[in-house]
Amino acid sequence: MAERITREQAIAEGWFTPNDSGLCQCGCGQTTNIPKWTAKRFGHVGGEHVRYVSGHGTKGERNYRWRERPSYNAVHLWARRSFAKLGRCQDCEKEVPTEWANISGVYRRERDDFIELCRPCHRSFDRWRESLLI
Repeated sequence: MAERITREQAIAEGWFTPNDSGLCQCGCGQTTNIPKWTAKRFGHVGGEHVRYVSGHGTKGERNYRWRERPSYNAVHLWARRSFAKLGRCQDCEKEVPTEWANISGVYRRERDDFIELCRPCHRSFDRWRESLLI
């Protein structure tokens, strides 16, 4: 069984930088986790605050796959994740399962460019918008 590494040993070996404040060192102000076990490959010492909050800097524009001109599917996925549905169609006012419909036809990441429609209204809206383009 491996010997437990102490804080002083980790600092002396040079692979651990202490985080005495307990806050994320990127400057976001979130409190960091305290791992139960030492994980040298991650730079964690059991019982000590980690340096950064895991994964908080990889959402939105900070993500390495972020694009200024996203695909159709990417924008609809973004809309589903970002906006809460009320479950009421904004066209026929029925309380049925709804979908996010893009208003302008230009797929931007803006809340004002989407409306909540039931499936039949969404299909007729898309057909109407396509008929304007022809």
